[in-house]
Amino acid sequence: MQQHRSVGPYELQAAEHRHVDGARSVMLDTFYRDFGYGYRSDWHHDVIDLAGTYLDPDHHALFVATKGDEVVGTTAVRAAAPKSPPHPRFLVERYPEETTAQLFRVYVRPEHRRCGLARALVGLAIEFVTRQPRYQALYLHTDTRIDGAEAFWRSMASPIFDPRDGRDDTYQAVHFEIALPGRLQPHRDEDVEAASPRSAADHGPDQSPTEFDRVAGRSTPPAPPTPGRPPARLPGPR
Repeated sequence: MQQHRSVGPYELQAAEHRHVDGARSVMLDTFYRDFGYGYRSDWHHDVIDLAGTYLDPDHHALFVATKGDEVVGTTAVRAAAPKSPPHPRFLVERYPEETTAQLFRVYVRPEHRRCGLARALVGLAIEFVTRQPRYQALYLHTDTRIDGAEAFWRSMASPIFDPRDGRDDTYQAVHFEIALPGRLQPHRDEDVEAASPRSAADHGPDQSPTEFDRVAGRSTPPAPPTPGRPPARLPGPR
């Protein structure tokens, strides 16, 4: 089924081969201009072969927002489990690659931000994952040190695990799951907390970027933690 959506003057759709160069340009410009650390082969290997990573496999997808012939936004989804380290091992066990879709490359060019493109692109990704019978969960994690990241994802997803404890050296990612129609509901936070106590050994610093969008399309640069953050607890059930 062809996915397509209009948002004002923008067209959102599953990427075709004609979109690959434009999508790669959005991603590389984000790495260099927004994050400041540029392309890293250990983090960004998929960007070099977007077609092979996202267009060729039936269970992976790349979505683009275009204005005229220009690609101005991207969102990707592929089968991937959280990595341990740096993330706790119990998350890897809870979200195995065989049945987990993970969001990546949620980016929007600066001049096209705050137009609803990120939310709409993620919506297309959710629809795609829902139609794939192999997937039982849609997972992501975001670095809360980036302004707007946590609020954006809390408006779309359920928090699963929050390792923050107020220490400057604690990894600042919060892990989320997006509910899929017809699938089991996301795991409750207290179940995750009981399954794995938060220890310093479990939560070392992440060396890879985190996918998120501040309704603007940024990812996780290796930025220092915010000083003076008060202790945070796992969110309770809603």
